[in-house]
Amino acid sequence: MPASGADFTESVGSYEDINEIKNNYRLATIPASIQSGMLFSRSTDDRLTHRASAGQDYLVFQGEPVCADNEVVCAANKVVVTLPV
Repeated sequence: MPASGADFTESVGSYEDINEIKNNYRLATIPASIQSGMLFSRSTDDRLTHRASAGQDYLVFQGEPVCADNEVVCAANKVVVTLPV
């Protein structure tokens, strides 16, 4: 299996390939051919991304929402969060 995120073409991969899967393809940038349903772990900021069926990438929520007066704070149509350090 290539590190690019392409689908399996073999029945069994090497331990390096299996570790890439286990580690959610942890790299600095998203692999070129990441497929729908895959998770990707960015090594630059520890964010986890999910590739949706339409090729859209969604950040997997990992932080605590910022609230003011029991309301979630939003900016530019996005929830403001504090990320783990």
